[in-house]
Amino acid sequence: MKKIFASLFFAALLTMSCSNESTNITKADEKLATYQDVISKIYNSEAKNHILIENLGGLYSKNRMFSISSRSKGAEPLGITFGGREYSSQVNYSEFGNSWISNVDNSSLFGKKISISQKNGKLIFAQETNSTTAKGEQEGASGIHVYIPELVQVGVSGLVNGKLVPGTVITWNKDPKNENGMILGVEYNPYEQEDLVIRESKPNNEVVYDKVEDNGSYTVTKEDLEKFPKGAFLSFYIGRMAYTIDSSGSVVNETSVGALTAVRADYQINY
Repeated sequence: MKKIFASLFFAALLTMSCSNESTNITKADEKLATYQDVISKIYNSEAKNHILIENLGGLYSKNRMFSISSRSKGAEPLGITFGGREYSSQVNYSEFGNSWISNVDNSSLFGKKISISQKNGKLIFAQETNSTTAKGEQEGASGIHVYIPELVQVGVSGLVNGKLVPGTVITWNKDPKNENGMILGVEYNPYEQEDLVIRESKPNNEVVYDKVEDNGSYTVTKEDLEKFPKGAFLSFYIGRMAYTIDSSGSVVNETSVGALTAVRADYQINY
């Protein structure tokens, strides 16, 4: 599932100090390629140290897949502590970077503004309050500050005989603090088509994704579906994400943090 999510959508968010690289795609004139750049950073960050926080789920499943991973180039991967709890696991060594991954529930990290500092080879995650934010600004905002968006919860209504049609409505819980919207992704896989005619008419995998406002709902249009063969089975994704990197060297040198929350559902389309 991770590979599928990595190939798709997601928005970057965060307003950072000048000592941090900031990825912000809220401007209306941003090109869609920006999303591809952000996805690449989330999964293939070139920073010396990278932390990835994932919380993914299926629309019709109560179970979610969550993980926290830490990767470092040529060094021991950094551990993480948050709320008095330490996140770490067995370290795997490879030419691509040393890493560990933990499958502990990370839900408590989402929906919070986090400040991150380094101590004794570990990253200390702390929830920011108004007083800690002011203190960080006073000290020059060294280190990393990131808002990890609310976990996305999704509903779908207006299906016809279980099929997705123009007028189908996708709803989700709004996050007022998420300034960069939602990313909707649609994936067509020829090998998931029951109809051989559809598979032969469109033999290549295709992913289409777009940004919508985080206002709680989106109504599917005929134009959305006409990009794919009628009767095709498609995978739909909706998610929020965050990404930032600190390269100032003042607190955390060359360390990036990415976080994402997303939901997937599979439907046959009709229009």
